[in-house]
Amino acid sequence: MNIFISIIGGVVVGLIIGFFVWHPSTSAQADESDSLIHQKEAEKAANLEKVRGLISTQNKITNDDVQNLLNVSDATAERYLDDLESAGIIRQVGKTGVNIYYEKT
Repeated sequence: MNIFISIIGGVVVGLIIGFFVWHPSTSAQADESDSLIHQKEAEKAANLEKVRGLISTQNKITNDDVQNLLNVSDATAERYLDDLESAGIIRQVGKTGVNIYYEKT
C-alpha cells in the first residue's frame, strides 16, 4: 500500500514540475499583453483626434464619414461617435437609420 501511495505522489509531483517547465513564463505574456493594450489605446486616442478634426471642419458628420476617414467598420465608427457624444463634444441628431448625423455641441 505504501508503494502505491509513493507512486501516486511521484506522478502528481512530476505533473506539477512538468507543467511549470513546459509552459512559458506568464510574466512575458503579461508584458506583451500590456504593450498591446497601450498600443490599442494610443491608436484609439489618435483616431478620436482625427474625428474631432473632422468635426471642426464640418457642421455635421455621419457614421459613414468616420468609416471612410479611419477605414474602420460601422461598429467601430459608432463606438468612436458614442465616445465623443459621451464626452459632450458632439450630439446625435435623429434616432435610427440613414438620417442620423452628429453635430458639434
